[in-house]
Amino acid sequence: MTNLDHRARFAWLPTFSAVVAIAVGLAGFSAYRSNTRFATFSIWYSSVMAAVIISGARYFQCQRVLGQVSRRAQRRLLRRREQTGKLLRKTIRPRIDFCGNIDEVCKKSRELISDAHSQRTDEYRYVTFYGAAHLSVPDSESEEYGTVGGSGEVSPYQQYLGALEAATGDKVRMKRYIKLFSDKEFEKRSAGVQREYVNWLKGQHNMLARNPNYVLVDVVRAPKWGSGIARIITHRAIMEITGNGEGAVVITDNHLGETIRRAARDSVVGDRETKNKPVYYGKQTSYKTTDEFKKYYSDLEKLISLRTVRDEKMRG
Repeated sequence: MTNLDHRARFAWLPTFSAVVAIAVGLAGFSAYRSNTRFATFSIWYSSVMAAVIISGARYFQCQRVLGQVSRRAQRRLLRRREQTGKLLRKTIRPRIDFCGNIDEVCKKSRELISDAHSQRTDEYRYVTFYGAAHLSVPDSESEEYGTVGGSGEVSPYQQYLGALEAATGDKVRMKRYIKLFSDKEFEKRSAGVQREYVNWLKGQHNMLARNPNYVLVDVVRAPKWGSGIARIITHRAIMEITGNGEGAVVITDNHLGETIRRAARDSVVGDRETKNKPVYYGKQTSYKTTDEFKKYYSDLEKLISLRTVRDEKMRG
């Protein structure tokens, strides 16, 4: 049992001792008032009272010292706790989460985009995409692009689109590095993949047209659309998507995102001596316009139409 425990347990002792001493004194003075032993009793009682007073004074002094020690210990504990928290945030803060299916990937992507959108500091309000995992618009939901959904149950994919829609409407800084299909690469894809790709391009055109802070970068060193790997980077998290959007690893950290974003951008964009320069689509004057981006996917739609006609002739 500590001194503090003793103090709490026996706090009544000084008061009880004082009451007993006063009661004994009153009784003694009443009994020995006309007795020859009154002087002896007075000496004895004075000694007892002196002992009680000294003990009480020492008790209250110890109580004050213990209180000061307790408060000092609490302040030190609070400082140590704050220091430990800062140390954990700085060195052990990164948290790793896993997504095991496309619904979990969509939900986590929505969380990352919404978190970046909600940042109060403009410097931290950004989302950077590398490639585009197979979170492209499926045929069954192609008309739902850019909407949060109806009043009923909303699918994880629609939630992801809703987060993109909200960020686009609020002009959050977004940039996507991707290798767009050439005509020859596009023609090699199946009819279903071609339709999904064009639908995805239409969604990108919508974002380019509505958000002056959205930039799409076509560069050969970036992942292709629908490839087996893609990445989403915000100030607070890095999400590596693999397996055509069916799995992902998310690292959450307050400092790592910006470092990885800069390093990844430099490796994908290259330098002045790089042969294959990136092509930028966006609102800045030096970029290709949204109309030029629309022409790109409109030409691909013509290829789909030609393929449809060719297939019909072969079946006929």
